[in-house]
Amino acid sequence: MSEPFLNIFMVTYNHEKYISQAIESVLMQKTNFPFQLIIGEDCSTDGTRDIVKKYAEAYPDKIKTILNPHNIGPLRNAEQVFKACTGKYIAMLEGDDYWTDPYKLQKQVDFLEANPDHGLVHTKYDVLIDKTGKRILNQHARQSDHIPQGDVYEQLLYSNFIATCTVCFRRDLFEKYVDYEFVIKQNVMPGDYYIWLEIAQHSKVAYINESIAIRRVLEGSASNSKDPQKLYDFFLSAWKIKQYFLEKYHCSEQMQKLIWQRMNRIKLSHAFRLRNKEIADQAFVYLTSNGMVGFKDRLYYYGTRNPALWQAVSVLIKTKTLSRRIIPLSK
Repeated sequence: MSEPFLNIFMVTYNHEKYISQAIESVLMQKTNFPFQLIIGEDCSTDGTRDIVKKYAEAYPDKIKTILNPHNIGPLRNAEQVFKACTGKYIAMLEGDDYWTDPYKLQKQVDFLEANPDHGLVHTKYDVLIDKTGKRILNQHARQSDHIPQGDVYEQLLYSNFIATCTVCFRRDLFEKYVDYEFVIKQNVMPGDYYIWLEIAQHSKVAYINESIAIRRVLEGSASNSKDPQKLYDFFLSAWKIKQYFLEKYHCSEQMQKLIWQRMNRIKLSHAFRLRNKEIADQAFVYLTSNGMVGFKDRLYYYGTRNPALWQAVSVLIKTKTLSRRIIPLSK
């Protein structure tokens, strides 16, 4: 095949139920440039590998596989796929997500080719709840007019609003600025958030207000676990990324204050779910000393100390009477 102008990054592990749909959504892409799908298959224990191999055999000009002889974990698997990418652009699609627009890649490449000061473009997307089959349409729909564009580094540092299955970015920026070994050594999840921040620090970011991808939410995934400790660990990993960038590049004093306020409020909500007084103390002391304590914060804090209040607040959370998003946008 001719040298790909764009690579599609795909990592997969135990995605037997979903991988065909993901691959088919790549193969349906209509472009005026050559592209290549690179799949890192991490020694799945189900039938994922057989499916991947069959597609690679059927489409040798479109698909390259990296078949790990043993499980190396998601970060090392991702590193291998990134190293195999040779095109000018990289689009990302995990093995349990899929694209819905056959012109997804063409639209994004056309934009980046016409706007050399932009390093990444992402889009609106839908969410599919795997357990129930419920599809939540047009994520970002209510806030599409408010999704930051251009110089978005500080807003992105405050909150991750980019979904992996929607991105396309310049490989030269990744090669120049992304230290993926840091991601691996620090074991930070989500590693893709680190990539967005580096690219946003060094270029502009664009948003296409069209839903052209499906992000599947799997029960038990790192960002959708029912285990409060796993959710807290995921939060700590995202917080580690934010602190790294705050130290490396800094940001405005106002934004830094907002970030610390937000993260301590989220930390307090995790402490409530864990019934962990020590973690609650850490967050509450920070919020109190900076005059940032709100009504919900007090409920979470005192709920870690009072079983009856904990039960009452838990009911409010379940009925969404008292709600707070505590999971960063990523798997």
